[in-house]
Amino acid sequence: MQRFSLLFLITAQLLMLFAPKLNGEEEKLRPIEITIEVKAPAAKAWQLWTTKEGLQKFFAKQALIELKPGGSLEVWFAPDAPSGQRGAEGLKVLAYIPEQVLVFEWNAPPKYPKARAKTTFIVIRFESMTNEMTRLRFTQGGFAERSADAPDEKEEWIKTRQYLAQAWPQVLANFKKVVEK
Repeated sequence: MQRFSLLFLITAQLLMLFAPKLNGEEEKLRPIEITIEVKAPAAKAWQLWTTKEGLQKFFAKQALIELKPGGSLEVWFAPDAPSGQRGAEGLKVLAYIPEQVLVFEWNAPPKYPKARAKTTFIVIRFESMTNEMTRLRFTQGGFAERSADAPDEKEEWIKTRQYLAQAWPQVLANFKKVVEK
């Protein structure tokens, strides 16, 4: 693994571990954290998240992933839509440890153009519980940091986080259904 990707992974982990506790308005920008357990080996779960074929089985009609630091990541829900309106576009894989951790950028839906122009990050941890059970710990962070960079965009970041907090459980439920087949 390249030095950059390891450095990014460590930095992302530290940010999540030592981030200040949020309250009040800031709570609306906290990271999204979801944990699920699936009846499947970690290798199978990993394969679905890290291959074009896997992503297309549970996530979107078309996908592209180049599993390398800086590699492309595209997840198109509407492949026939104009560029910028297809789904998650122009994103990058930031870091990974095979069958353990995947870190990548994510953007907001097109209806939130200011937030969409910037990215947050997602960390997915794959924890092998047994040969046939895996725990996924999904975290999406960066909402508070992006809002702090542009305070006039705070409301759009709050709406983006709310949207994604509703969308990710559906994606993970679909992932669980597919991986357990």
